[in-house]
Amino acid sequence: MKHIRLIFAALTLLLVLPMTGCGELLDRLYEPGYARLPEHYRVFEVYDMEIAPDHNSMAFDYNGRTYVHYSDNTGSGRIKVRQCLGYLSLSEEWSSVPGVQEDMRVLSLSYNESDDYLLVKFVPALMAPPTMVFRALDTRGKEIETPGFILPTERDDEMGKDLYAFWSSEQ
Repeated sequence: MKHIRLIFAALTLLLVLPMTGCGELLDRLYEPGYARLPEHYRVFEVYDMEIAPDHNSMAFDYNGRTYVHYSDNTGSGRIKVRQCLGYLSLSEEWSSVPGVQEDMRVLSLSYNESDDYLLVKFVPALMAPPTMVFRALDTRGKEIETPGFILPTERDDEMGKDLYAFWSSEQ
């Protein structure tokens, strides 16, 4: 009997919350304000880029620059987003379900205007996989301003050793 009451209470709460204004809170948890699509958003076509022999990386273009996967590491510090730019469209190489992935939002950062880094963050924010960091290809081998929450792929990381070698050398 207790279980039936608990289930009934939970269902009632789910029905009543949207009518009390708490539905907005649930929306924010699902899609935080910084990840909301603007009126004029872009769909970024993801493609393969060979960064080492037998190792391809995700890449996409924005404002005449190519962005390549940099790391999945975000450290301490608050991520400050300037705006959501749009979402990714994945090819067959990168997804078992190719096509538009509206839950993979591309975000620009507010630490500077140069957009040397872009983030790909999954929405909903709850239970999301790690945030992916993409770096402009033209910054390869250069010292650029990097916010504290962006950590490079580590040299000893077996999965990321090709990324580490790619970004730490000039071509």
